[in-house]
Amino acid sequence: MRRTPRIALTLALLAASACSAPKQLTIRDVLRAPGFRRPPVILMHGVLGAVLADRKSGDVAWLTAPSSFRLAPSADLSLPLTPGEGEDRYRAVGMLERIPVVPGVYTEPIYGPMVDAFREAGYRVGNCDFPRPDEDAWVFSFDFRRDALSAVRDLHRAIERIRELRGDPGEHVAIVAHSFGGLITRYYLMYGAKDVLDEPNPRPDTAHAHGVSHVVYLGTPHRGSLSLFQVLLEGYRVGLNSTLLSREVMSTCPLAYQVLPSPGMDLFLDGNKRPAAPSRPSARASWAGLEPFRDSAGKPLDLYEIAAWERFGWLPELRAREGGREFLERSLRRARGWWRALEQEWVPPADQLTLSVGGSTTPTPARAVILDGDSQKPKVRFDLPESLFRALNPFDRSVLETAGDGRVTLESALSLPYARRLVGISTHDFVHQDPAVLNNTLLFLMGESLLGPGKN
Repeated sequence: MRRTPRIALTLALLAASACSAPKQLTIRDVLRAPGFRRPPVILMHGVLGAVLADRKSGDVAWLTAPSSFRLAPSADLSLPLTPGEGEDRYRAVGMLERIPVVPGVYTEPIYGPMVDAFREAGYRVGNCDFPRPDEDAWVFSFDFRRDALSAVRDLHRAIERIRELRGDPGEHVAIVAHSFGGLITRYYLMYGAKDVLDEPNPRPDTAHAHGVSHVVYLGTPHRGSLSLFQVLLEGYRVGLNSTLLSREVMSTCPLAYQVLPSPGMDLFLDGNKRPAAPSRPSARASWAGLEPFRDSAGKPLDLYEIAAWERFGWLPELRAREGGREFLERSLRRARGWWRALEQEWVPPADQLTLSVGGSTTPTPARAVILDGDSQKPKVRFDLPESLFRALNPFDRSVLETAGDGRVTLESALSLPYARRLVGISTHDFVHQDPAVLNNTLLFLMGESLLGPGKN
């Protein structure tokens, strides 16, 4: 790709804007100028980013302001554990762009700013479910409760639908994905719509990746997220509502297990062993002198073994339900297979460009403390117990956190060796709204990036 003319055009237009008053020309104005070819692009949300509506009535169940403030009854978003429990009432019908808090007065932006940025850059944005010939950008939504392979298959069908509509089966598309949407994208690039989660040695290829020109990962947990483990155990409070995504609801969602930290990551500290006093501040290792948790066989805690959940009493309501233990065991097995597939060695095609964006300024959960043998205390803590807090040097009391965006660590977000990297200051829930990130994303898709020259 020849980039010099585009660079010259960009600089010329921006220079002209500096000399013309009163309006300052923006980057998005430049991208709308003649000479810039906008690649077709799919915009994808992350966990909790879809609109879920009743299949029959069309009423929105996730998410509305009245339900989050407990001004309306909460929908039951839990999934049936077995076919005999009936069908799920809800389906994904779009991306959660904005939530009207006070209709006509104030709306809370979610993914709206990202969609607006592409519209301002000249894109005609539609929906992957109903693409139109005059569109060149589409939002892709998926049910964030279901097994990730459901979303992968939907993405495959969406891309084929777009190519068929545009009359070019070989046309390249770009994908901009936030959070777990990035993992769905990675799996599609490596395996297409094939389910390999039960294969002991899955073999990726580049057959489907050749049809994707650019990939932008915004805060994607490429090594999983400890935050989702906490959500599984404690639930997730939505505004004033603690029932919409309670522990009982989240535990029925297969996808929640597929965001757990990658197997093999040693993230748990032994809370029953006090550290020795340091000779000087931060003199101990990265775990501040605390010992990693080991079971009776001397092995690290394996989150993907149901025995660990039974030993520590995690998700007792789920395991007590009919079919609950089997559901949990199956979900953990599928989640292990998900990571086994994603962690196979793979390199994208030479003509595919990849950008990973991660936050670095927000303390992010990176480790947890296991308390074993005391029935009066929680079996896992995401904060330091008082005894350990007092025993640690003040400089080491942040041992359970590391740099990140509040939900995904910087290490996890930037772990792809073949991707260009952009380190930002946004939190996980704001990275897709950050103007600087969106400007870099748009320029990256046009073939130019503020990151400078570099290999994929």
